[in-house]
Amino acid sequence: MICHSCRSDALALLIRVDQQGIPPGEDGHDIAYSHTVVFACAHCRGSEIEVHAHDCFDHEDVFDQYDWYLLDPSDTWKLLALLERCPARLSADCGCAVHVAFRTSCQSLPSSARQGRRDVDADFHVHRASLDVNDGLPRIAREPNGSR
Repeated sequence: MICHSCRSDALALLIRVDQQGIPPGEDGHDIAYSHTVVFACAHCRGSEIEVHAHDCFDHEDVFDQYDWYLLDPSDTWKLLALLERCPARLSADCGCAVHVAFRTSCQSLPSSARQGRRDVDADFHVHRASLDVNDGLPRIAREPNGSR
């Protein structure tokens, strides 16, 4: 895994925001899987939200879609401060106020449209985003013209 801002491989998992299903390659995987996680980069001090959707309905036409939302170092510091209040930041099932607000905010991020072609096995989209903190809770917003 590499940082989409600086191309470093110094990424560390900060929070597992959401996960649905069992990941491909693991026992019990059944057709669909998705997750939203946030990684921080030790090199550039930025972070990125990774939204991954996997579908292997007919097991021959596997599709993986990734959207990454890049956060600046100042947003990463705000996020780290918020995560101090989370009792289980690596659990997608955590119901703390920070997790719930983060999950809700990430679900409202616009995702890139799938290509919809059978010869495309993955879509990769990188966007710029920002983190606001209101009443001690996170809100993520995609920046206008924030794709690269």
